[in-house]
Amino acid sequence: MNNQLSYYISIEPDFFQELEGEFGVKITGKLANFLRTVEIVRPNRFMTPEMRWCGVGRKKLDREKFFRAFLLKAEFNLPSPKVLIESLRTNTSWRLLCGWEYSSRIPSEATFSLYL
Repeated sequence: MNNQLSYYISIEPDFFQELEGEFGVKITGKLANFLRTVEIVRPNRFMTPEMRWCGVGRKKLDREKFFRAFLLKAEFNLPSPKVLIESLRTNTSWRLLCGWEYSSRIPSEATFSLYL
């Protein structure tokens, strides 16, 4: 447990500086905690091949984006998925960190409820 804690604390400040330059936003506090959590958890390792599109039928939604969004919701204590969606639509840095390039690509509240 101590190794995980030291890893959490020691995530490179240079990483945050690069992101600040990329997004033009100061990364401190809860946003830094969110990024550390994503770095430690690495959501993509939970996405098995069965969860990805196999080339038949409708493309599956990227579950990693939803995973990141719900980590963000938990870190910022957002009360509901509806508030999360509105925050993602208005906050460019949050949206990009979760993986959605355009606000028009953020799924509806009904789609988010499938992943709760």
